[in-house]
Amino acid sequence: SRRQRQMCIRDRRKGIDNKPSDPSIIVNLQVLCEKVLQPIQYMKPFILLAPPHCLKYLKESGYQTFDQFWDESYDTIEDHGERLKTILELIKSILDKPISELHTLYDQMLPILEHNRKTYLELTVSPNFDDTEYHA
Repeated sequence: SRRQRQMCIRDRRKGIDNKPSDPSIIVNLQVLCEKVLQPIQYMKPFILLAPPHCLKYLKESGYQTFDQFWDESYDTIEDHGERLKTILELIKSILDKPISELHTLYDQMLPILEHNRKTYLELTVSPNFDDTEYHA
């Protein structure tokens, strides 16, 4: 639904490096929040604990996701409970991998991570403070 597309809750994990972050909510998906963009900026893989189709929106915005490394079908599950269950199972499967395999996975993800960072930098617009009523 439109309302669901306007909310996006970022998972408590920034990526497979096991550094937790606070969950946050995107009130309007047209403006991606810091908690989603931060792992992109710092080249970390991510899993979104979010309403359906948030990954689809990111892809439409020019970002790449990690569907070649894990199953991202959770993004299409409309039932919130089932989506959460699927995401938790995915996170557990990643946590169960040996650290050496996680390092190898990260190395294989580098082209996606670099693409996403480049896209982030291209889409990030610095404010123009000269074009405001407060500029003297």
